[in-house]
Amino acid sequence: MRRACVLIWLLVIPATGARLGAEQGVATSWADDNPRIEIELNALNYFSQPAFSAVAALSSGTPLAIVTATPAHLKELLANAAALDAFTSGGGWLLLNGLTPAGLADYDTLVGIPHLLRPFRSEKVGIAVQCPQIGLGLQSGDVSMRTTLNQWTGDFLVADDAYGWVVDTDDLAPFASLPDYTWFHHRDANIDHNPLNLIAGFGSADSWKRILAFYPTRSRMDFPMVLPSPQAIRGVEVITSFKYPGITHVSLTFDGDDGSTDVLATPNPGPVDTTWDKPRTVRTIGVRVVDWQASAKDVIGIDGIHIWPVRDQHFKDSVKPITTNGAIVAYPRGNGGILLCELNFTDHDQDLQNIQRRRNILAVFLHTLRIEPGRHVPAQGALTPPPPAIALGLPCALGPAAILQASSTDWLDAASAAVPWPHGHSSLGGVAFAFGDRPQVVMRRPGQPAAVIPLQQTAQSLVFLQTAATTAAAGSVLGSYTVIFTDGRSVRIPLINGHDLAHHEQTHPAGLARARLAWLGHVAGQPDDRLTVLYERQWNNPTPAVPIAEIRLTCTEPSTTIALFAVTALPFLPDPGVH
Repeated sequence: MRRACVLIWLLVIPATGARLGAEQGVATSWADDNPRIEIELNALNYFSQPAFSAVAALSSGTPLAIVTATPAHLKELLANAAALDAFTSGGGWLLLNGLTPAGLADYDTLVGIPHLLRPFRSEKVGIAVQCPQIGLGLQSGDVSMRTTLNQWTGDFLVADDAYGWVVDTDDLAPFASLPDYTWFHHRDANIDHNPLNLIAGFGSADSWKRILAFYPTRSRMDFPMVLPSPQAIRGVEVITSFKYPGITHVSLTFDGDDGSTDVLATPNPGPVDTTWDKPRTVRTIGVRVVDWQASAKDVIGIDGIHIWPVRDQHFKDSVKPITTNGAIVAYPRGNGGILLCELNFTDHDQDLQNIQRRRNILAVFLHTLRIEPGRHVPAQGALTPPPPAIALGLPCALGPAAILQASSTDWLDAASAAVPWPHGHSSLGGVAFAFGDRPQVVMRRPGQPAAVIPLQQTAQSLVFLQTAATTAAAGSVLGSYTVIFTDGRSVRIPLINGHDLAHHEQTHPAGLARARLAWLGHVAGQPDDRLTVLYERQWNNPTPAVPIAEIRLTCTEPSTTIALFAVTALPFLPDPGVH
C-alpha cells in the first residue's frame, strides 16, 4: 500500500458558489508524518483526505497546502519548482512545519534566503510590528504559550516546547552562543544567573527573573557572544537593567581585536545602541561592563542585548516575520507564498490552554484564506480561485435590550469571578469580538421571552460565540436563533447539543460538527483538566445583500441555559462585476 507523505491539502469553498455536499468539514489531504496536525484540524472542524506527494498537495485552486519540512519533502518541492511557482502565483500558500538542521540548506534554496537556525527555548514571543496580511488577527496571548501557574512565585513562564526550530529575521543575538553561569562566578544556577536571559527578549518590565545579574565584588564582568558563522552586522544594542541599575559604561570588542573596541556610555538604566556607517563582518562579540555605580546591594544587571544584521532590499521584500522570534515567517511569492509555522504539535502540553492557543493560530490562517469549516467538498468537485481576503468581522455589541433580559443569577454569575473571560475587543481564531469589562452575556432559559439583539446591517455571515449549561442528551435541540431581515423574512438556526454548542465544562474539549473551539478558560482552584469552553458557530447568510434587522435567541430544552457571549457580522462584499 502506498504510504501518504504530505500532510494537508485544504480545499476552499467559493463564497459565491453552490453548496457542495453535507456539512462535514472542508476536505483536506492528509498523511501520517505528523498525525497531531490532523487532530488539531479536526478539532477546528476541518477534515482530511490523503495526498501522496508534496507536489500533489499543490493543486490549482487550493488556498493552503500543509507539508512537513522533512529533507525528502523539501527536495521534492525543489525538484518541482515550476509546480510550486504556479501554485503560489495562483494565490496558494505552502505551510511548512517541522524544519530541522538537516533540511536547512534545501529550505534556504526554496525560499531564496540563507538563514541561521536554532532550537526554540523559553523566550519572549510577540507579533511582528509589520505583520503580513496572512497573520492579521493573531494575538500575542496565542503565540506566547505558557507553563502552568507557579504556586511559589505566583506567575507563569513561557513554555520551552511551544515551537521547534526557528530562523533568523531581525536580530542575531538569540543565535549567539554564551558561556554558562559558572563563567560569571555565580554560586548557583538561579534564574537571574542564566546568561540566556540576555537573548530571550525579556527584561526588567517582565520580571526580575529575566535579568542577568552581576555582583561587582565577585562576578566576572565580561563575556563572549559567538555567532554560528561570521555575519555582517550594522550595530549592537545593550539594555541595562531597570531593576538592578548602576551600569554606566559597556565596551564591545569584535573578534578579539582590541583595536576595534567601542565604549558605550549607557543611560543607566536603559538601552544604548551603536551603529556604524560601514557594517562589520564579525563572529565573536566581546562584552565587558567597564564602569558602574556602587550600591549597597552589590548587584547590577543587563536586561538584554540585540545584534542588528545587515539586511538588503531582497531580504526585506522576501522575509515577512509574523512572530518576533522567527518561529512563524511568511515569504510572499506571486499572489500567495510560503509560510514557515514551527508550532510544536505535542501530546503533552505544560498548560492545557496551549491547546487552544495553537488552534487559534491555525484558525487565523484558515480564516484569512477564506477556508470555511463545516462543509465537505468532493475530491472531484470543480473549484474556482478563492476570493480575496476580507477584513476581520465587525463586532456587534449586545445591545441593552438584550442585556437587560439576561438572567441575573445563574451558573455564569457564580463563575464570573473565577474564570478569566475574554474582555475588550479580542480576536479568537481570526474573528474579532467585542466584550464588556465584565462579560455582558445574553442568557436564555426555557419559558423566557426571546432575547433581541438589534443589528441593522448586511452580513455575509454571522459568527456566534456561545456555550451552554445543559444535561440534555446529544442531538437535542436546545434552542435557536431567528434572523429577521428588514424585508420581513426570517430564518431559524437551530442549536443542537453536540453539533452547534455543548456543556460549558469539558475535561477533553474538542470541536463540534458545526462549531469550533474558540476559547478555553481554567477555573481557579479546580483541577487542571476542568476547563470552561466557548464555541464559535458560523452561519452563512443565503441573502447577504439584504440587511438584517435583528437576531432573537430562545431556549426550549428543560434544564438548559444558553449563553451568548458575542456575535460578529462578517461584512458583505458585493461583487463589483454584478450590477
